[in-house]
Amino acid sequence: MAMIQMYVEQMLGFILAITPVYVLLRLAYLKVGKKQTTWKRELLLGLCVAYGVGLLSQTILPPGQYYFERGSLYINPIILPERQFNLIPFATIRDYLFTHNDAVSNWTDVSILNLLANLFLFAPIGFLAPLVSRKPLHLKHVLILSLVVCVVIEFIQYFGSRSADIDDLILNVTGACLGYGLLVLWRKVTQKPGALNQYAKSLDSVLRND
Repeated sequence: MAMIQMYVEQMLGFILAITPVYVLLRLAYLKVGKKQTTWKRELLLGLCVAYGVGLLSQTILPPGQYYFERGSLYINPIILPERQFNLIPFATIRDYLFTHNDAVSNWTDVSILNLLANLFLFAPIGFLAPLVSRKPLHLKHVLILSLVVCVVIEFIQYFGSRSADIDDLILNVTGACLGYGLLVLWRKVTQKPGALNQYAKSLDSVLRND
């Protein structure tokens, strides 16, 4: 939990720092261009920007502990082993699940965190992109979008101070598709009057029969 809290705090710090800048630029753009908009669309765009800032802070910036104090950014860099490049599908996932690293005291926690982070960190792409896009986006579009974003991030990571791994790509794209699936389910539930009650009654009927 301490590791999760640390990463969340870092993401929130960058988001809070960028939000005023985004709001000012967005207001200026709307005013100068005399653009028509709605508060729902602006809210979605704001969420996308916040998510993008949080995502980049955890994937592009050099590894380390980032924190804001009295308006200043402080960095405690983390020295990682030599960067690696893995092109063997599921090799890293297998290592996380079925091997143990004696050099890391809490290896199980680190493994689970890395797997879940890579899986769910990209879920908002599949959920938010179709909502923000002015054109209908389907699963294939989400798949292509998430794949492009992931490849760019892995490329930057490898030539930066991190490693690149095809398993990250697999988990990231899978997470984006899960986010899209969640959006489809949410739309089906919210667009049908009484849908939740119908699902509840159906579940209750199944349980009673069992």
